[in-house]
Amino acid sequence: MDHSGEFAGRSVLVTGAGGGLGRALAALFAARGARVIGCDVSMDLMAASDFASRHVFDLLDRAELAAAANKLILADGVPDIVINNAGWTRAETFEGLEQDRIEVEIDLNLTGVASFSNIMAQAMATRGHGAFVFVSSVNSLQHFGNPAYAAAKAGINAFLRAALRWNSASGVCAPMWFAPVPFAPPHGITASHRTRPCWTVCSGFIRWGASLMLARWPRR
Repeated sequence: MDHSGEFAGRSVLVTGAGGGLGRALAALFAARGARVIGCDVSMDLMAASDFASRHVFDLLDRAELAAAANKLILADGVPDIVINNAGWTRAETFEGLEQDRIEVEIDLNLTGVASFSNIMAQAMATRGHGAFVFVSSVNSLQHFGNPAYAAAKAGINAFLRAALRWNSASGVCAPMWFAPVPFAPPHGITASHRTRPCWTVCSGFIRWGASLMLARWPRR
């Protein structure tokens, strides 16, 4: 693995690292010299060789989450960059929006992400530097389906603005990434797309490039 690229000497933590986008992000950062820390709900999902370290925890498990985050810091140190990629949605329409589905999508996409990020942000602030990339969604800005997921992502947008305000003086930056980005405006998306997650109508290259761009910050 090459450690001579633009992210050489930096550790990059990727949540949801076992999924398609997570694996691609891990490979991309590893190819540019980063030491990649993979996080997901199963070790089997992270069998790829691009991870220097792997950690298993569930963002829905509130009792486990803080312990897992602190264990990660003890094992690998405070990451230089955290890519909050983990997310999930299945309640595509209001007709499918039962209470348990709302709770799961809010707990995973908002509460779990915010709780994990807060622990990492505090550790970064104590150290004096760090960067987050929050993977948000255009669903948080305009309706494309998945209403509970959209509400959770809108909450993440507000959370990261607060995190930036509170932590920027300590050297922690938190840019927002509205991804996936559909190629067509809402009126140009076919009826069959309107109830699907937006990733079905966008390019992976946009997502990968955005993560690299937002993760950069001036060298110390």
